[in-house]
Amino acid sequence: MIFGAASVALSAYLADRAGVLDQEGVPGDLSPGIFAYWWWLFNEIGKSNIAVARQVLALEPKLSPKIFRVPLTPLSDVGKATLANSITLTPGTVSVLVEEETIIIHALTEDLADETAIADMGARVCATEGQH
Repeated sequence: MIFGAASVALSAYLADRAGVLDQEGVPGDLSPGIFAYWWWLFNEIGKSNIAVARQVLALEPKLSPKIFRVPLTPLSDVGKATLANSITLTPGTVSVLVEEETIIIHALTEDLADETAIADMGARVCATEGQH
């Protein structure tokens, strides 16, 4: 594993020195706050898992599918992809379409169609990019 890590580090160094790394392929500016964001996202995924499991196991599930649009805070292309993937990773929600200024989302229930929570997720992604 040490040789693998050293190989990756050397390859990244040489690629950077050769000028072949770009912002989209290696989003280095996400790294400072990304670990806190991943921890927060992990907790949100856990909460959503419980909510979806309750619906699945309910004798009379209260499904109320909804498609809704949430405005995107200013994000880079990497930030938009991170937000869309985070929404899709969260059980009960799927990113349907990412547009320039909005994102269209499908939610399994009314509770999961929480626009405020999605906006908060977007704000957290912005924070990882160094924006506020």
